[in-house]
Amino acid sequence: MKRFAAVCLFLAVFALAAFAEEAATPQTKTFGKAPTLTESVAISKLNTAPAELVNKPVLVTGKVVDMCRHSGCWVAIEAADSSRIICKSMDESVHFTTDCIGKEVSLQGKLLVDRKAPGSVEKKHEGEAAHSCPAPQVLVSIEGATVNMTAAVAPATPTEGSK
Repeated sequence: MKRFAAVCLFLAVFALAAFAEEAATPQTKTFGKAPTLTESVAISKLNTAPAELVNKPVLVTGKVVDMCRHSGCWVAIEAADSSRIICKSMDESVHFTTDCIGKEVSLQGKLLVDRKAPGSVEKKHEGEAAHSCPAPQVLVSIEGATVNMTAAVAPATPTEGSK
């Protein structure tokens, strides 16, 4: 009986240690460099009045509602007011994973504006079929992001550029 109690005690301690380690594990993922800015800019402001922030670092926060399903090189972020912005790794050094969809993100990058941007472009990654990637007039060139992986997942509606 003592041996049974000792085994049960050992298993209980082992289980508690495993749960404590899981609870201590960070519930965020960082892609690229971790953001250093502390104040985010409203996505609606970036879209409607970008002139004062062009080529400057910005921090945007919101929910990842869509992304590149081919290489993870861009994400669409939506704010609480339903405004959206495309954030793209221009040199493709930052790649998001699909488990980011529906999660809260803090993303830092440089605001770019190209009034002649076509809206989307055809792109082909090595070994893959051509697909459409967003080329919006206003976008954030990604330097890095932190994604809160504990945020509730909401279904994302794919945009034309993610198919």
